[in-house]
Amino acid sequence: MENLHSKITKTFVTVIDKNYTYVFVSPSYVTEKGYKTEEIIGSSLKDNWSEKTFKTKIKPNIDAAFKGVPQEFKGWFDFSTINKKYYRVRYIPLLNKLGEVERVLIVTTDLTHSKEIQSSLYDELYKDFLTGCYNKKTFEEDIEEIISKEDPFQVVYLDLDNFKKVNDTFGHDSGDFVLKNIVDLIRKHIRSRDRFYRIGGDEFALIIANSLNPDILKRRMQDILDHLKEAPFNKGYKVGISIGVVDVSKKLNVSSQKIKDTADKLLYNSKKQGKNRYTYKKI
Repeated sequence: MENLHSKITKTFVTVIDKNYTYVFVSPSYVTEKGYKTEEIIGSSLKDNWSEKTFKTKIKPNIDAAFKGVPQEFKGWFDFSTINKKYYRVRYIPLLNKLGEVERVLIVTTDLTHSKEIQSSLYDELYKDFLTGCYNKKTFEEDIEEIISKEDPFQVVYLDLDNFKKVNDTFGHDSGDFVLKNIVDLIRKHIRSRDRFYRIGGDEFALIIANSLNPDILKRRMQDILDHLKEAPFNKGYKVGISIGVVDVSKKLNVSSQKIKDTADKLLYNSKKQGKNRYTYKKI
């Protein structure tokens, strides 16, 4: 019973109306916050949280939920103690009989000591939040590791063409939409074991261990270019990709910097040749 009780009290439940007022709080919530139920019911979230936390982490999610879109937030913040904890907060629309969002259910779970946090923290350290690709830090570590194995591999640099125009003309939400769709498209043309990274705003990389046959690799690069050109999501944006492909021979004594510089030069050669194409080189 004690273990069950400790698990239950790690979840805190509240219900909020459109004025950001508490209409329900669970016993675990009031215990954690250090108040009595009657002290919280009818009060505003604004009075129970810091202005910064309310404006940046709470209000935007509640507003989205009142529009009918469930939200989920994971991160470190102060709930009731000086020490920050890692929480998952879910914002769930509650509908009335007419199907209108009348209130928002907020379910907060303390993940600080759970197994789930390990995965979450791994993603924070090694993955790009927007696209789910591995980040530049991981790329730098992985390329050093694969060189040490002395097996053949390939490195691909990809840079989006005309992407700045999307952000400037349509806004960053459209830019994020395009990025995520391009990442999904590229994933369809690579193997699940190939490592895919976002190394800059509109710059990506692939590390292909156990090198693909060069003809197959070239065909896959061309497939990415062709499918992106015809993709429905890209019709209003006309974003392309310039690609540089470095095919690294087995046991080649070459530094990671040399490989990256070569991939970068090949990529920009693709841009000079008219963009939306790949340039391949075996070293």
